[in-house]
Formats: sequence, structure tokens, C-alpha cells
Amino acid sequence: MSTGNHLLARALALAVSPLALGFALSGTANAQAMGYAAGTTGGGSRTPVNVSTPEQMRAAIDAYSGSGGLVINYTGQFNFASITDPCAQWRKDPVVVEIKDKSDITILGANGSSANFGIFIVGNSQNIIVRNMTIGLLPGGEGADSITVEGRGAGRIPERIWIDHNTIFASLTSCPGAGDASFDGGIDIKRGARRITVSYNHVYNYQKVALNGHTDSFTDHNSARTTYYRNRFENVQARVPLQRFGLSHIANNYFGRITTSGINVRMGGVSLIEANYFENVANPVTSRDSSQIGFWDLRNNFVGSGITWSSPGGNTVNATNWQTTRAFPEALAYSLAVAPAAQVKCLVFATAGAGTNLATTAPQCGSGGSSSSSSSSSSSSSSSNSSSSGGTAAISLTASGTSSAVNLSWTPVNLTLASQEVYRDTDSNPSGRTRIGIVGSSIRSYSDTTAVPGTQYWYWIKNTTNGVVTDSPAVAGLRTSTSSSSSSSSSSAGGGTPPVLSGTGDYPSGFSKCADLAGTCQVNSGTGWVAFGRKGSWVLRFVGRGNSIACTVAAFGSDPNGNPNKCSTQN
Repeated sequence: MSTGNHLLARALALAVSPLALGFALSGTANAQAMGYAAGTTGGGSRTPVNVSTPEQMRAAIDAYSGSGGLVINYTGQFNFASITDPCAQWRKDPVVVEIKDKSDITILGANGSSANFGIFIVGNSQNIIVRNMTIGLLPGGEGADSITVEGRGAGRIPERIWIDHNTIFASLTSCPGAGDASFDGGIDIKRGARRITVSYNHVYNYQKVALNGHTDSFTDHNSARTTYYRNRFENVQARVPLQRFGLSHIANNYFGRITTSGINVRMGGVSLIEANYFENVANPVTSRDSSQIGFWDLRNNFVGSGITWSSPGGNTVNATNWQTTRAFPEALAYSLAVAPAAQVKCLVFATAGAGTNLATTAPQCGSGGSSSSSSSSSSSSSSSNSSSSGGTAAISLTASGTSSAVNLSWTPVNLTLASQEVYRDTDSNPSGRTRIGIVGSSIRSYSDTTAVPGTQYWYWIKNTTNGVVTDSPAVAGLRTSTSSSSSSSSSSAGGGTPPVLSGTGDYPSGFSKCADLAGTCQVNSGTGWVAFGRKGSWVLRFVGRGNSIACTVAAFGSDPNGNPNKCSTQN
């Protein structure tokens, strides 16, 4: 039996099993979300309303005032074996239950329940929970997502939505006339919906899994904030997720047997991709098929076998070297238990999906199977991967400058070094960096004698052991100027060790504005250091007194916080 058919058979067995349809899943009524949806409580401890059909669910929602709390226990069953031709489904009318402009609602599937209808959360709907639902093989093609969260214009934006422990499946059958919309989105987030957590779901046999931002032109989706946590994405084609604009945190998820593309970040969106498990995935982290690329901050991921890459041309960037392309631009506003990436497959297989009694721990998977690990809210640009032994592999790198070289030294952590490469760039964004050296496995230091005196550089050590890539964070280094190297008497007044930047405003502490974006920064006084960026995120260039620099992305080689960045000089 093929993997896809095996997964479908499991769903069919669940749907027709004699398992008791118990209403009460212990401890769920007052459960609270993690991630960006932290604080979501849904209907709280309200007395549940029991329903078994989509019509009854709609009636319960229609009768609810829209605030104060509603808990719906769904006990219905659908026999998926009755669908003998999956291609007949897309021709049918969609069947959906809509929560529109109403808040404080929990929809909880009873163990053993199953549904052949979608759930849409639209408009000014806030504090909504959908848990333990099994949803599959929906009718309606493009009009029938399994779960959709969608804004409806100014003032009507869903917020604090928690999609947790659901099983969602369709079919990869290619149906004549349907294109790629035989079955549309699994879990789609559109039109500015924000503060959403998608956790512990099992999604399989889907062509298009998770849209996050519906079009390249809808810039209001910049406000989207989404956490994808401990989900099992398996035997699917693409959109895992597809992110346009906004920010996402993708942590402790399993990605397996993905045939087209995995995480596809586009239109300036940034994703923090942390401690996930990838195996047998085509283009696991990529930016493609939009007019503008997106960016990623890669941390501690496990990269298994069966990873392949392709490029359709145009604006395509692949994470072939597993390098961060932009540091995550803001500190996470929450703490999250992040297990070592090597444990994620075991952990997620044991806990994700409906019918697991909402399990979140799996002690058999190791210490990371509990929810007691520390916060992952660091905004560091570190980009290490997990070692096969389960420990967190990392490389600690330092740099110091003299008049003859920039000297690097490093120490491995939970890592056996093998193939080591030294990289350099003029900004902290690893995209476009240049390899300047290859060293043996026993080497722990390197001297860059080709560095131009007075020019700020960033360095990385990249190690590859048994196909797993581990990168150090970017570390700044500056070769100091000699006393006779400057033709301008004032240009050597700065330089040396780069200043440490601090602050949260448009300019670092101790810096003063010298130009707006696209202007020219003339350095007439101070140390000669110029910062480019805003609101706590900047890059540095040593310009020297009496000189000037264009306040542009091209001049600084990085776009640390997006337009409108500003330039400032150190006093």
C-alpha cells in the first residue's frame, strides 16, 4: 500500500470506528494557546453546545450573540469511504461553517468525530479556537478550504486564532478540468489576519497546504504574525506554508515527502525557521513565483536525506547552503518550548493530529519531548543545525583586528568538525557572501590578510559533517589602518573596533541623523562610523571624517529593517 493510501486508510478507519464519541477532553475548556496567539481562550468554560452536523453548528453560531463565550462540541461522523471518486468532489458546491464578526468561540471535535465541511473564520472575529477536528476530502474545489482565516477590510481583521490538533487531508489525484484546485487550501490565512498559531496539526495528501497572504498586491498582510508549531506536514505538494509579507515563526515542525516546494517566503516576508525536521523534500526553504523575494532566519534545523533543489527562474532564491538571508527583525513576544530538531520527528508523530487526546509531550522521544525547554525569543542571527546525536550543534566564532589582518578563532559546540569553510562579506546578510578559505577539520583559527584596512567585514565559519551544515553567527571584524595609509588627514580618526549599537529608536545611542533614505550622509565630525537602519536594527560602515556615503541599500549592502531606513553618524 502506498504512503498516501495508508494515510487515507487511517482516516477512514477513524471515521467509522466504534470509538466512543466522548464530549469531554480533559483540561481543554480553559486551554490557552502558545506562540503569536498566546492569550487565546476561545469560549472558555462555557457549557458546551453539542452538535453533529454542519447545519447544527451554523445554528449554534447564529444563535450566539457574538461575545461572552460559546463552546461547540462536534460529535458528527462522515464516512469518507463513501467518496469513491475524489474528482467528483470539486464539481460540488462547497459546504462551510462560517464564524463571521463573532468572538470568543471554541469548536472542539470529539474523539472519533469527522467532518466533510470547512470552517471559515472571517471579519472581526477574535479569540477563536478550533481543535481536534478531522476534516477531509471536501466538496467545492477552490471554494472549500478546510480551515480559512480571512480579513474583510479595515476594522474587520481576525485576531488571536488558535488552530490546534486537527487532522486535515485531501487527495493528490489530478482531476481533469480542476487544475491544482481539486482540493484547495488546508489551512489558509488571508487579508491581514494576525496573531495566529497553527499547532500540532497533521496535514497530508494536499496539493496546497497553507497559504499565508493571498496576493502579491495586498500589503496590509505586512501586519500578519503567525506561529507554525509542531505540525506534521506529509505527502503534500507545496505551500508549507506560502508566506507573502508579514512575519512567521516556524518551529519544531516535521516536513516529509513534499514534491514541489516547502516553506516559500515571498514579498518581503521574513520567517524564523527554527529546529524543524526535513527529509525527502523538494526545495524545503525557498522564495519563488512572486515579484519580490522573501527572507529567512535559519536556526538549528535538522536536514535529513532526500533534499532536492530546482529553480523555475525569475525571482528565485533557494536555501541550498542553509544560510540565513535576514535576521528576524523583532524579538518574539512569547516564550516557546523548542525541542532539539533531531527529536522532532518522533515528537510530532506522537502528538500531532486529532485523536491524540491533545497530547503535547512524548517522553519516549527524549528530554525535548516535554514542554519545559527555554524561550526561543532571541533575535540573534545564529544559524546552526541540529546534530544527529540530538544535541544542539553550534560554532562560537570571535574576530579581532590588527594592522596586518583580521584574526578569527572558533570553538565547536556539540559538533564534530569535518569540512570547514571561511566566508566573508561587507554586511551581516549571508546572501552573496564570498568564501575566502577552506581549512582542515583540526583547524580552529584563520587570519584574513586580504582585508582592506578600515573596511568593516563580517565573517562566518561553515562546517559540513555527514551532509549536515552548521554555520556560525556573523561576527564583525576590522583590519585597522596604518598611520600612513590615509590620503585624507581626517579619515583615520575613526575605525578600529566597531562600536556596539544599542537603542530602539531610529538612531543608535550616541549617533545623530545625517541623512534620510536615498540622501547623502556627509561625515563632518565624530568617529567616522555611519549606521544605516532604524528601530533597533542597523548595519555599520566606517566612512571617516571629511567623507560621505549614499544612504542607500546598495551602499550598505543590507536592508536591515525595510524602508524607510535612515543614516546617522557616531558623535
